[in-house]
Amino acid sequence: MKIGTMGKVLAAATAVFALSCDSASVSGVPGVPSDLVRSRPGAEHSLFDPKLLVCPTSASAATTADVGPLGGLVSAGGSSVSIPAGALLETVTLTVTEPASNFVEIDVSVAGAENFIFELPVVVTVSYDRCSRNNIDSSPISAWHFDQATGELLEQMPSVDNKLTRTVTFTTGHLSGYILAN
Repeated sequence: MKIGTMGKVLAAATAVFALSCDSASVSGVPGVPSDLVRSRPGAEHSLFDPKLLVCPTSASAATTADVGPLGGLVSAGGSSVSIPAGALLETVTLTVTEPASNFVEIDVSVAGAENFIFELPVVVTVSYDRCSRNNIDSSPISAWHFDQATGELLEQMPSVDNKLTRTVTFTTGHLSGYILAN
């Protein structure tokens, strides 16, 4: 990715973050074949109720690569993680996985680390190209950091939804599981 393009992605992600809603109490259940995820349990009305993006697939894709201080790009399926130079102090083994799922989700991990923090933000792009629903373009899609064990939505990522390429792009300083919602 060119430096100018990355700068535009980061600027757009920052703008989206500044306009995003509070997601501290949002939770969801990814194992349930329903696209309804209620935010703020007990609230009668909410301006923002994220619904997990339901696009079932039985196919999975995974790529593992060594990435060092000079950075790199690791892609699996239509999703990718772009690590800029200086984001890593030493070479690590990074895995990007698009699991078979009812939802559009990815897992990004570093071998031997339960939690991993980068020195600089990385750019994550998640493809929802497999979604064939007619109403997919009717509302913005965003990425969420979620707990893969419980399905709880933990944090809305500052996301840019590109309807033309059918991807959601965001920056993050940590690796985890991410899921798309609209």
